[in-house]
This record gives sequence, C-alpha cells and structure tokens, in this order.
Amino acid sequence: MNIFQLVHQTQSRDSSQWKREAFIQAGAFGAGILAGAAIGAVIALTPGGILIALVVGGIAGVALVRIAQGFLGMICDAASSF
Repeated sequence: MNIFQLVHQTQSRDSSQWKREAFIQAGAFGAGILAGAAIGAVIALTPGGILIALVVGGIAGVALVRIAQGFLGMICDAASSF
C-alpha cells in the first residue's frame, strides 16, 4: 500500500480499512526494524562482518516486514469477525 491509497482510505467513509492498514504497516515496520537490528548486531560482532551485517540485516528486515504484514492482516481479520 502506498501513501496515496492510504490518504484515499482516510477520506472515504470506511474508516475501519485505513485503521487496519495503519496497524498492519506500523507493526510490520517495527518487526522489520527489530529483525534487521538483531541479525545485523550479531553478524557485526565478527571480524569484517560490518558490510555483511548491513546486507543480511536489511534482507532479514524486509523479509520479516512481508511476513508480519500477512500475520497482522490475519489478526485484524480475525478480530473484526467477532
């Protein structure tokens, strides 16, 4: 989802959709930051691991963002069905 889609959703009458997207994006962003930082910190402790830590940590962060978006979407859908 990009910023233009989010702005359109906030201006539409369906307020639950943009709140769902905001929850998913914020949670996924936080999870990605944590994963990238944790993996990067562990690898950076090795000699010459700074460059590898940046690359691997970045890849892990992006991968976890994708996974967290799907997981948080399922949580929102399950919570809204009650």
